[in-house]
Amino acid sequence: MNQAERTEAIIVWVLISFFGGWVLSIFGIGIGPGMIATAMFFFVVLKLIDATAKSNSGEPPEFTNQR
Repeated sequence: MNQAERTEAIIVWVLISFFGGWVLSIFGIGIGPGMIATAMFFFVVLKLIDATAKSNSGEPPEFTNQR
């Protein structure tokens, strides 16, 4: 699985998860938890994409280890 395929899979997964959570929040589960979970999910995915890009570009990994 090359970089383009992996990125495409992540984008599809994000869209499915986002719209799935959005539909659930419409049907009565509540906007609060759904929106918080969506925001946390996007944060984690962006961190993963950032770490993947840094490891593939050969930059020093000092930024990926910050807390």
